[in-house]
Amino acid sequence: MKKIAIITGGESKEREISLLSAKNMFDHFNREKFEVKMFDFPSEKEFFLKVYQDFDLIIPMIHGIWGEDGAITAFLEFVWKKYLFSSSWVHKLCLNKYLSWLFAQNSWFITPKTFLVKTLQDLEHIDFSGKVFVKPCNWWSSVDNWVFLNIGKAKDFISKILSYDDVIIQEFIVKQREFTVSIVWDFNKTPKVLAISEVITQKEIFDYDAKYKADWASEIVHADLEKDLKNEIERVALSIYNLFQAKTFARIDFIYENEKLYFLEINTIPWFTAMSFVPQAILASGESIWEFLEELININFID
Repeated sequence: MKKIAIITGGESKEREISLLSAKNMFDHFNREKFEVKMFDFPSEKEFFLKVYQDFDLIIPMIHGIWGEDGAITAFLEFVWKKYLFSSSWVHKLCLNKYLSWLFAQNSWFITPKTFLVKTLQDLEHIDFSGKVFVKPCNWWSSVDNWVFLNIGKAKDFISKILSYDDVIIQEFIVKQREFTVSIVWDFNKTPKVLAISEVITQKEIFDYDAKYKADWASEIVHADLEKDLKNEIERVALSIYNLFQAKTFARIDFIYENEKLYFLEINTIPWFTAMSFVPQAILASGESIWEFLEELININFID
C-alpha cells in the first residue's frame, strides 16, 4: 500500500483555504489502495521532518507562501522525495505576479498594462489616468485587491500592502467575460483542458467574497462558447501551461474583452475545496475525485 503525505496549513492569509483543500483531497483518497496522512504546518513540521522518508509521495497543499513560493518543493527536491505539482522554480515564478506577467508578455501573450511598486515614490512614474486594479505581488490574489478610480485614491490601500509585500498596479480591463481554465496532465504527461469555466459576478473583481458568498457570483463549469473562441482559449491556456512548465494540474485565469484574451495569472497549486474550480471540472468531466487522484499518483509519479 502506497503511503501519501499531504502538507497543509501554513501561516499566510490562505491558511484557511489550504486546510479546506487538503481535507477535501484527504477525504477522497481510496483507503484500500493508499495510506494517507495530513501534516499541519508549522505545528507538525518537526514531526514531518522525522518521518517524511516513510512516505512514497508528498502532496504540498499549501496555497501562497510556503507552498506556491516553492519553499516546500525546494526542500523535497533537496532530499530526493517525489511530490505532486510543479518544481520549486516554477512555483516561485508563477506566484510572483510581476515576473509571471513579464514572462507572458515577452512571450507575446496579451496582458494588461502592469507596474511593480516597491515604494510610494514609484507611483510618480506611473501614467495611468483611469481605473486601476491593485493587488499584492506575491500573496493571495483574492485578498487585499481592489479597483480604484485612479492611483491617487489607491494610495492608502497601496501603503497597506507595502507593509508586507510589493504591489502590482494594472490597468483595469472592463471585462466582457471572465474565464478560468483547469488543466491536468494526461497519461502521457501532456496537458489537457479539463474545463473552461466562466465566472459571472456582480462585483468588479472575483475576490474572496465573490467566490464564497453564493449570491454574489456564479460559475459555469463548461462555459457556453462559440467553437472558435473555445479553441482559442484552449490553445492559449495550454501554451501558457507549457511555457511556465507547470505540472500535475493548474488553473489559468483570463479576461475576454473586444475579441482579446488577456492573461491574468496561473495558479500552480489551485484551490481544491469542494467549491473550487478544479474539483468541479473533474466531476463535470465524468470522473470521480478519487479516480482522478489515483491516476495522477499511479501513472505519473510512483514507479
